[in-house]
Amino acid sequence: MVEMNTVYILEWSFTPPDYFEEPVDFACDHGLIHVENGRTEARVPADIYPSDHSLRNQLHGELDARFLAAQVLSHKPYDLNKSSV
Repeated sequence: MVEMNTVYILEWSFTPPDYFEEPVDFACDHGLIHVENGRTEARVPADIYPSDHSLRNQLHGELDARFLAAQVLSHKPYDLNKSSV
């Protein structure tokens, strides 16, 4: 049985670390994503995190979409690494 407060924390790193001018938080269907200083963290409640970790790819896609949207405005390239749990 999983406690209600238990979460999976997924982390990504990206370059350049100042790609976003200030910290960014946004909600997704599965939790909260925080972006700041070259690091990104998603907190997903354990009771909705699938045992096959397939959610990692979906969250990476959502995060990559945010970076692509920012790229349209900044015209700067970025590198987003795969997540670790």
